[in-house]
Amino acid sequence: MISCLGICSLIPIFRVKSVHEYIISKYYRFIPIEETEIIQWFVPEYNYIDSVELFISNIYPETEGEIKLSIQNQNKKTIFSNIYDAAEISAGEFVEYEIGKKVEPGERYALLISFTGDITDSDMIPQLMVSERKKNLYETQEALVMGEISEYNVAITYHYEMIIPFFIELEKIG
Repeated sequence: MISCLGICSLIPIFRVKSVHEYIISKYYRFIPIEETEIIQWFVPEYNYIDSVELFISNIYPETEGEIKLSIQNQNKKTIFSNIYDAAEISAGEFVEYEIGKKVEPGERYALLISFTGDITDSDMIPQLMVSERKKNLYETQEALVMGEISEYNVAITYHYEMIIPFFIELEKIG
């Protein structure tokens, strides 16, 4: 039952998932995540990014270091930043990272991914799954690896919440 007199605001929330299909392995490879950020540009389709899924491998319980994820708008203003203990990330599977931020559909944003930690043993450097650009989602734009445009983009799935505020006018009944 809605209890309201006059103009009321309702804000329904719809969950939308923009899934990257990972069927054919020949289109994918892994690149090391190092201190130099991997930058993945994207243009969201909806106004709230709930989370993203990434596939990171080469993480072991003894991995010492941190994975940093952040999102910047096209003016380089950071709207999200979080650091994850690398040893606590589930390796070899897609992991969902909560973002929970309002974004502007159609504007460009950059997802920045980096690793700080011991990189002396190359077998212990976390690896990020990437895929050929032509196999990516509509919202995924170019990626920069070591400051250069890459032939590959980050293999990513976006989880959105579509928030549509609207107003209704109710009259008191009775």
